[in-house]
Amino acid sequence: MELHAGLFNEYSQYMPDDSGFELWTESYGDLYGPDCMHFFEEQNLEIPNKTNNATAFRLQWLGVGNGYIDQRLQLPPILSWL
Repeated sequence: MELHAGLFNEYSQYMPDDSGFELWTESYGDLYGPDCMHFFEEQNLEIPNKTNNATAFRLQWLGVGNGYIDQRLQLPPILSWL
């Protein structure tokens, strides 16, 4: 979160007009993406209590490409391939 805020503070010309934030993941991102978005939301809620110059992100999308989302459906073909 601090990395993104720092980049947008340093390079404000790349900051979206609406402060929207999209996170796109691949493969195991279906496991970690929701946790990351939850973490970002928690950080957004803490910004009013901090004295730093943080930027809140309006969370828009969580995209998962080629995600492992249904173990019952996806595990049998994986095991047969091995």
